[in-house]
Amino acid sequence: MRTPYSLVKSNQASKQLCRKKRVSSLMLLVLAISALQSRAETTAQNAKSTPGGNVSAPSATSSATQNYELGKVIRFGTGGGSEPFRQGGWSATEANATWTTGTSAMLVFLVKPSSEPLNLRISLAALSGMTNPATPTPQPVEVLANGQKIADWGVTTRSDFNAVVPASIVKNGGALVIELKTPKAVSPKAMGISQDARVLGVYCFELAITKGG
Repeated sequence: MRTPYSLVKSNQASKQLCRKKRVSSLMLLVLAISALQSRAETTAQNAKSTPGGNVSAPSATSSATQNYELGKVIRFGTGGGSEPFRQGGWSATEANATWTTGTSAMLVFLVKPSSEPLNLRISLAALSGMTNPATPTPQPVEVLANGQKIADWGVTTRSDFNAVVPASIVKNGGALVIELKTPKAVSPKAMGISQDARVLGVYCFELAITKGG
């Protein structure tokens, strides 16, 4: 029995429609990939136009905590080993340091029990201190350890800052969560420095935690 012409024509139209849908889906996928690549390139270019903004890798934020040996210096530049301790609020690792982003950045260290207070030392600089070192505007930084406020700093040009972590926080060991709050974080774009739209808090160079407050 011969297939009616109208049925043959309908089948052909259906096949053509399916092919068009597949082509359209493929084109959308290609466009989406292209958009993501373009966005990544733009972000890298903007970061490079910011003081200290030579991005060397995508933002690295670990979801796991890391054992920390008291006294060990953690550097925030490439190869410095800071990534496993960073838990949110950080930009990409750069050659010599890493920016905090937004108004809060977290660090988590697994420490052994201590009957003594600990001293937190961290080397920081603010965006205004790097772009206008003669008359910088201080970036206020509130420091918390496991939710307890332990220090207030005013960061300008690169300096070492210290805070005491009370023994009551570390007497049982475990996770020591350090939070850096930067309420006046600002983007280089808003300051007219570059097209970098990242909201930057402080530029972190290195950190160490030692016994004794």
